[in-house]
Amino acid sequence: MASNIEHHKLTRFFFTISVFITATSVLAIYTTIMATHYGIKKDDIQAVSITHLVKSQDWWNDYQAHKLREKIFQVEIDNLNNTLNQLPISAGHPHQGIYVKTISKYQSYLSKLPANKSVTDSFANLADKAKTEGVLCLHL
Repeated sequence: MASNIEHHKLTRFFFTISVFITATSVLAIYTTIMATHYGIKKDDIQAVSITHLVKSQDWWNDYQAHKLREKIFQVEIDNLNNTLNQLPISAGHPHQGIYVKTISKYQSYLSKLPANKSVTDSFANLADKAKTEGVLCLHL
């Protein structure tokens, strides 16, 4: 009878070890699945954030180009005004009409920049397009 009890204890020991190993294996599998799930989720979030960053940089570059264009138009108008003012007043210079037309063209371009969002290439239009696309809105 004593050997029967020892045999039963040995089986209980193996059962306990088997349950422990099985529980550890299930926990390891669950941990691996969750780590993979969170890794995929992290990759998706990173892809979205990189896309958002690229779009934001693109809109920021457009904004900088608009500001640069504004400064160039103003410099061109100033240069043409200086040239026009240096021409002799009494004699009608043959290029005077060209200077005046060019100044009015640049002033027309310059007036479009601060216009409302319905005007193409205005700051408001640029900000509206950025807001529509879901990019951080430029504060103009």
